Amino acid sequence: MNMRTRFTTQIQHAFENVPTDKNSNCYLVYYDGGPSSVAALREACETAGPKTRVIAVFLESVTPSPEADGTLPEPSMASKAILAAATVNARVYGSRIETLTLPCQIKAPALVKLAAERGNATLFLGVDEPELHAHLNPLADYVLALAPGKVVLVAA
Repeated sequence: MNMRTRFTTQIQHAFENVPTDKNSNCYLVYYDGGPSSVAALREACETAGPKTRVIAVFLESVTPSPEADGTLPEPSMASKAILAAATVNARVYGSRIETLTLPCQIKAPALVKLAAERGNATLFLGVDEPELHAHLNPLADYVLALAPGKVVLVAA
């Protein structure tokens, strides 16, 4: 079993245990502060209805530690600053958003699992224009393949 198969299997097992809320109206925006994520946030804010929750998600890489007690680490200053910028950008677009720092070891499976936990929310991912057509973005390819709901790719 190779690495990709193992992660795919783990995600499929995670979906089996997640209750779905079919009435959920939530947009999850992968936000890392780069131009492509700003474009994705703008698209989500512009297409969101009045009752749609827009959540900017920063995926913070953490390393597993053998003495971990199961508690989540505090968000770093960098993640707080990046998500503060997301909040400001959303206000420029006329929206109010929520923010979430998600500690994870591997970003793509964590994002897909979060979408499943949020009632199959719509995911917004920003990609560079060349990556959009050439399938050069491994995060976007993984999310497109395994996301339980709609995925919107936004070219920057």
